[in-house]
Amino acid sequence: MTGPEEPLAVPLPDRIGRRPRLGPFPSGPDAVKFASYAAVGAVVAGATTPVAWIPFLLGGFAVAVARPGGKGVDARLADYVRFRYRARRRPGAGRRPVPVRGAIARTRDGRTIAVVRTGGVPVAFLPRAEARGLFESYKALLRAEPGGFWMVASSAPIPRREILPTGAPPPSAPERAARTGYAEMLGVLVRRRRRRVVDVVLAADEGSGGSLRRLEDRIEALFGRLLALGLEPRRLRDAELARALATLGGGAAP
Repeated sequence: MTGPEEPLAVPLPDRIGRRPRLGPFPSGPDAVKFASYAAVGAVVAGATTPVAWIPFLLGGFAVAVARPGGKGVDARLADYVRFRYRARRRPGAGRRPVPVRGAIARTRDGRTIAVVRTGGVPVAFLPRAEARGLFESYKALLRAEPGGFWMVASSAPIPRREILPTGAPPPSAPERAARTGYAEMLGVLVRRRRRRVVDVVLAADEGSGGSLRRLEDRIEALFGRLLALGLEPRRLRDAELARALATLGGGAAP
């Protein structure tokens, strides 16, 4: 008896997808990058002293040749600057706040908004059959939603208090020392670990009759599908809903 057939994979030839090299540089654009640094150094050296050209030559060569992790140093610096710029921008700046009451937010253009927050499912080590079943369930969830929705995924740090041992301290000194060491180990493990946070935003037009009732029915059905995926959804309310909408760009405020 043979197992399930593997998907057919056709590898590309070596020449396809391989960037052409130019001398010691990984590619032609990297050589042009070095020439640009050298040209700037030549201008500086002409205005000052020829020795000033050497740092530009060495720095330009290092930036053009060194590609740790497959990306140049200047590209990583540009990514960091863009990240810091986006982090400093206030979400929803300049927008008027959306009134929030309970678990419902109503926009001024006549739409009713609700947000359901859930987590993620670790899929890296799932067996193939379970991963396939999870994918089919997720696909069915997307197809079953009649009005569509927005899904925004982010991450949040794991609070230490959720994983630290609880209860009364052990009676003996060795057990207390072991428990203290175990708590320290857990704190180190989760220091740089984060968990997935997914906000599902549903909206309905208040212009049609019974729109709020239909929105509640959609949320109830969504809860059932998310629970079937092994998730723990919850409805955002009041200030938490306002903060979520403000983060998503809705400018909500309690």
